[in-house]
Amino acid sequence: MYNLFTILNHAYMPFGKIWLNSMRDKINMNNVNNIFVVDTGLTEEDKTFLNQYDKVDILESDIDIKRTSNSNITNSLWLQHVLRKTVYLHKLIDRLPEENFPIVMIDNDTMFLGDIEEFLDNSYDLQVCLRSYHKEKAAWIASFFVAHNKEKSKKFLEEWIQEIKDTMITRPERKWFESFSLNSLLNRVIGQEKYKIGNLPTNIICCERPESLTENTKMVHFKGDHEKSNIISRLQRFPFDSVLKKIEEYNNE
Repeated sequence: MYNLFTILNHAYMPFGKIWLNSMRDKINMNNVNNIFVVDTGLTEEDKTFLNQYDKVDILESDIDIKRTSNSNITNSLWLQHVLRKTVYLHKLIDRLPEENFPIVMIDNDTMFLGDIEEFLDNSYDLQVCLRSYHKEKAAWIASFFVAHNKEKSKKFLEEWIQEIKDTMITRPERKWFESFSLNSLLNRVIGQEKYKIGNLPTNIICCERPESLTENTKMVHFKGDHEKSNIISRLQRFPFDSVLKKIEEYNNE
């Protein structure tokens, strides 16, 4: 058994609908305890829609921003939502008992193509998503993160959150900080005995490149690069009938 976790606002509801409907279609829901959704700007209508799904638990946040923006601008609305992911995952880890783990944090701009359970390995303290095609050090992406060990994951999140805060001060020109900070932290701690960390390949989990999609891929990631607000364009990231037909099907449910 495991839990799923994401953040969601009104602007991202088209993604959220696909995320939930594909989950219900492809995942063995008997193995899912809860689907935690942090509300960063949902309407009452959005919440009514989400609550029709079994196991959805909507968590309040400290913001109510119903719009989004692109990432490469000053005072990005998109960034305000993203910054809540690690903070509210940490809060959830802190309050859930050990027997409720693992918790899988997944970006909601994804679609399930198959079940992910076989890749959740509790011999690790945590698992991260590795972009093996990246030759530089920035090889990990923050779109998929698994917390197995309560105390170790909690400590890792604390370090990650601090890394994000530090990067926002030292590298404000970046405009997006989550994955960059994750890479900085992982490059520092991997090889130490502090955490036992497992890598999950992006071509299987949260595939973000059309050319990397295979019959073994379990999720696709409608990653927006800098253009975060063009949702229609992002949903066409994988121009294959098998993906596009499923998007249409999930949108119409």
